Parts: sequence; C-alpha cells; structure tokens
Amino acid sequence: MKKILLASFILLCSHSFSATGRSDMYPARGLELMRENNLNQLLDINGESGSLQTFETFFEKNSDVKSRGALLGTVSNFIANTNINAGLTVAYQKYDFENAEKRDREYALNTHLSYKRDRYVLIGGLGYAQAKEVSKRAYTGDIEIGYFSENQNFDFFDKGRLYYYAGINSNKWQHKTSSDATFLNYRLGVSSYTYLNRFRFVTNLETNADSKKYDKKRDKYNLAFSIVAGYYIYDDLLVELKYKGIKNKDFYNNLVSLGFTHTF
Repeated sequence: MKKILLASFILLCSHSFSATGRSDMYPARGLELMRENNLNQLLDINGESGSLQTFETFFEKNSDVKSRGALLGTVSNFIANTNINAGLTVAYQKYDFENAEKRDREYALNTHLSYKRDRYVLIGGLGYAQAKEVSKRAYTGDIEIGYFSENQNFDFFDKGRLYYYAGINSNKWQHKTSSDATFLNYRLGVSSYTYLNRFRFVTNLETNADSKKYDKKRDKYNLAFSIVAGYYIYDDLLVELKYKGIKNKDFYNNLVSLGFTHTF
C-alpha cells in the first residue's frame, strides 16, 4: 500500500472543476485526512500500522448546480520514518445544472505527502480531475504549513487540540465550453478537534482568496466553515456526519456528507 501511495504522488491532481464552477468536496477532504492522520499520531490513536481509510457519500448544492458523489481515501505513514505520511483520494461526482438538460460527470484523483516535526506539519499535494466538458488536463499543486496546539484542557470535553494552517493552491483548468482559467488560491484557517467518550467533534473556520476572479458566479474572497459530529462505533471505526458552507457576497454553497473512517 505504501509503495502504491508513493508512486501515485507523481500523478497530477486538483481542486475539482466543471464547466461552470468547482466542487468543494474532495480537494479539501484530502488535506483534512492528512491532518487527521498526523493528529492521530500525536494522540496515539492511530492504530498499529499508523494508517486510516475512509469512504464517504456527499451531496452538494448552490443556486446553479446540484451534485452528488462518493469519495474513497487512504493515508499511511512510512515504516522507516513514521513522521512521513502519504495519502490518496479518488472521487466520482455527478452534476445537475440549473438547465435540466445539462449534466456532467467528473472523476478526480488527489495525492498528498506530509512531514511532521514535533507539532509542525508540512503538506504537499498534486492531482488531476477529468470531466466531459474538459478537453485537456487540468491540474493543481497544494502546499500547506500547519501547527497543532498542545493538549487543551476543557471542562466538558475529555481532550482536544487546535490546528492552525496557511496554504496556497495553484490551479490551471482548460475547458471546451469556456475560457481557460489559471489562478492561485490562498487560505488561512483553524480547526478544532475535541473528544468526549466515544464522540469526536471537528469544527473549521477558513478564509481564502483567489488571485483573480475566474468565474462570474463566484467572488475572489470566500469564507468557509464546517461542523462534523462523529461517533466511534468501535475503537477503530468512526462514523461522521458533516456540514460545510462556503460564502461570499455572490455565492453560497452547501455540502453534506456521511463517512466511515477505519484506523488500523
């Protein structure tokens, strides 16, 4: 598995795209899984092999597009150096546009590699996505620097940590039906992980900005937030329900997902 993940890292991957916009599910989810596996190591709840696997179904909606899909992801550390993690996500998404006759399907592959030193984390990512309306490859590269706080003492929760991060993402899309888009996306955010008995709660708040307005239906500046409630069915199996919203002055996007994550 580790050899497959390492070989996959050379492939191109991306923030997803379509003829009229982009999905906000699997690019962000790949980064979240990398953060979570590093956190599991810090909390010593990462299983014998230091790996996790997740399967999720999701529904996404805004004023112009409805979509649904599924994602499969895995993250594993290296035996020779457990501070290095490699991750891979594959996803399928089907779009129904405002025009009922217009539909699209998309397939995406995202790969990530991280290095942890003490509580600092460096994550890099590459990827690729392909849809019916895309004539050539579209790709991005990701880089993120993050920091986990020390264990937080809460009156109500058993334990918890904060994760602060800053990142940049480069995008290049090429479409059959619209102009090519090349831009950068800058992000700054914080995530909170808290545990209570068999429950886990994750909240995230992020502000991000594109280097230019690439879509008339989306602004350059965005605010993203998410709330996740999870329950450990077994010590190594977590079920989670997630809501994520993305807001700017011209746009609001809803995303709901249900996922199962196994650590082993």
